[in-house]
Amino acid sequence: MKHSLLIISIVICLLGANSVYAQIHGTYPQNNVTLSLLRITEKTSPDTLETVITRNGKFTFTTQPQEPGIYTLFLHDLDWNIPMLLENRENTILIPNLQSVRIEGGKLQKQVMDCQQKLQKLTKQQIAITELLKQEKDEKQREKLRSKQLQLENRSNEIIQHYIRNNNANMAGLFLVWNKMEWVNFQELENRYLLLDEKLQTSPLGQSIRQKIDKRWYLKPGGIARDFTIPDTLGNPISLSSIKAKVKLLDFWASWCTPCRKANKTFVTLYEKYKDQGLEIIGVSIDRNARQWKQAIRQDGYQWIQLSELKSTPDAWYRRYKVNSIPYWFLLDENNKCIASGNDEKGLEEMIRKALKIK
Repeated sequence: MKHSLLIISIVICLLGANSVYAQIHGTYPQNNVTLSLLRITEKTSPDTLETVITRNGKFTFTTQPQEPGIYTLFLHDLDWNIPMLLENRENTILIPNLQSVRIEGGKLQKQVMDCQQKLQKLTKQQIAITELLKQEKDEKQREKLRSKQLQLENRSNEIIQHYIRNNNANMAGLFLVWNKMEWVNFQELENRYLLLDEKLQTSPLGQSIRQKIDKRWYLKPGGIARDFTIPDTLGNPISLSSIKAKVKLLDFWASWCTPCRKANKTFVTLYEKYKDQGLEIIGVSIDRNARQWKQAIRQDGYQWIQLSELKSTPDAWYRRYKVNSIPYWFLLDENNKCIASGNDEKGLEEMIRKALKIK
């Protein structure tokens, strides 16, 4: 019996010694080319894990990922990065040329490849339309081509969002948010990021993406205002999305700001005039002294919603809205889309009436 157990143990050890453990290998059409395996982290620059040279059209890395992660293969001869999702299993990277790279790995990488293959088909159509636009002289035909181009762009975004939703709690979802994020406008990037679950959003790489969005984000006409939650004068948390109104005037001000107090006198009149027709004003104070903030509200007779974080740290919402001077306001529609913004009251009433569809 002891001999049988010993034989079984030896067989298991031999099988284990020959088993594949997160092996990374592939093919490349050129020999004696230097390739580096890089790991993406929250840091500005990726970590270089290993560098190899291609032999007989092949390469192999000895680095063994312990868990799914985002990596890139850097081709030194072309100064080019190929992003990929590697898992704790055999990973094969086939590179006949840069237009037809194929990465075979686990289930998560397959999700990424499926998404990318669908996008490649749309990209080919977009390129074809771009070529037609260069040749087309008729303006009506050009308009049709541009409309088709926009449809393809929207379809691409829908496909990416679909795959992120289906993988919002795993690394495939995070990869699809991270990949080519510099090519996407900040609004679309934030839309994708918000599809991830909280665990991925607050992961080191997720927080790094959030910081990049914050640096690029600003609200302009046509953009969607970021949702926030800020305490009111009683300490109750109020979110922008919870406020229902046809038109919202988001007013950034402070009790110590004389021009703000002057502008708010105009807002008192506007509020009385249009509150029953669908206007709501949301005052966001950048005060740090609660007593002075509440006293100004009472003295000036503001009847609308008043919010303040009573802080000026980098994560304060007025900073995230890129409000660098006050007074400053944003006029929003019922879906929080920005209609206009400004720092004075000139023309504001006319814009409110137009947004409320008052003749």
